[in-house]
Amino acid sequence: MSHLRSASSRARRFAASTIAVATMVAGLPAIATAQEAAVATANTTDPADVAATPAAETTENSDGLATLTKENNDGEALQKWRSRIGGEKRGILKDEKGEPIKDANGNPKMGYVYRENSAGEKFYVYNTGSNDPQVSVYQATSPSMNGRSIPLVVIHAKDPGRPTLYVLNGGDGGEGSANWIMQTKMIDFYKDKNINVVVPMEGKFSYYSDWVNEKKNLGGKQMWETFLTKELPPVIEKELQANDKRAITGMSMSATTVLLYAQHHPGFYDAIGSFSGCAQTNDSMGRIAIDLTLERASSNVNEMWGNGEAFQPGFLDKPVDNYLQYNDALVNAEKLRGQTMYISNASGLSGRWDYWSSPRTKGNSAAMAEVEVVGGVIEGATNFCTHQLKAKLDKAGIPAEWNFRPTGTHQWGYWEDDMHLSWPTLAKGLGIENELNS
Repeated sequence: MSHLRSASSRARRFAASTIAVATMVAGLPAIATAQEAAVATANTTDPADVAATPAAETTENSDGLATLTKENNDGEALQKWRSRIGGEKRGILKDEKGEPIKDANGNPKMGYVYRENSAGEKFYVYNTGSNDPQVSVYQATSPSMNGRSIPLVVIHAKDPGRPTLYVLNGGDGGEGSANWIMQTKMIDFYKDKNINVVVPMEGKFSYYSDWVNEKKNLGGKQMWETFLTKELPPVIEKELQANDKRAITGMSMSATTVLLYAQHHPGFYDAIGSFSGCAQTNDSMGRIAIDLTLERASSNVNEMWGNGEAFQPGFLDKPVDNYLQYNDALVNAEKLRGQTMYISNASGLSGRWDYWSSPRTKGNSAAMAEVEVVGGVIEGATNFCTHQLKAKLDKAGIPAEWNFRPTGTHQWGYWEDDMHLSWPTLAKGLGIENELNS
């Protein structure tokens, strides 16, 4: 018993330190190489910036589904979007060997060129086909969010009839620089997997949830779960000629989201990946994790999920008695039974991506301090949460593929590792594990 009391005491002290550190760094600018907690709030999307633009294709719909618009390479909205996330330079397009790509007349093609991400790696930024026909940008309107237009980065499978993977960003939501496209080589990784990949590029600080209250500074109505589980999949999967197999992954904020989606929509996903999240949302540790995200949107958990009263989200046909408890993945752990899951967390101690020589810190003392102090504390907190979830699932006899790293902080190097390490589990759930060694 003394051991349990000591562990509980350490957890309370750790929670207090999390609040203190979060408060201390609240005014720091975002460092793109670091963790989600430092994302600045200045990039709030103006829905007017992503209004409908001239497009190559538009997929109309009915019955409350999303409307898809595939962006032209020079669409006005796409140019504004590129500008907002740091801009793209027009230039001569080059292939992977660095040779100019030429048109039918032998003239160099012009377009949006490659650039380096924060890890010093070449990657494709919001490419709509000039450099790579496998990558497109779509705009999808959400009926439940009053016609809000949401950009999607899409990687196309090489063949029809293939599975679809939805990849959610963290607190950044894809609206700044701390997202999968800007921070990792995910496009290079998934291109040869012959699956469709859909990455929503809005939804900052939303937990991709259906909110009880509207939030003006986040764009109004927040009905992300309805959009991502009801309005978008039938339309985008038809557009991509996908089969009925799908998976979803998320990190940090959205690591919690994917657990909730799996619980709220049993059988909808064939596999999930949750990296550095906090399943519990109703106890003190869970509230701290949520507040670290929502306070950057001048919000709180009660604005999002209420105070324990009934609420009917857009994806259900009747109200939930206690919407706050409904969104606690630890309380509802039994609903994860039968899911194919990869769940990971690091310890919070400095690891290979945090050192002076790491390409993620590049010898930058400020970056090192941020990932080691702030990122270490946050990852330690999510580590506590993830062990709580494992204990409950183990007791219930619910299996998962667990990856507890002995070192590592709350930052992108480790989530990119998870992208690679989770793939065998996702492939198994999607029914393509026989292709892993091909």
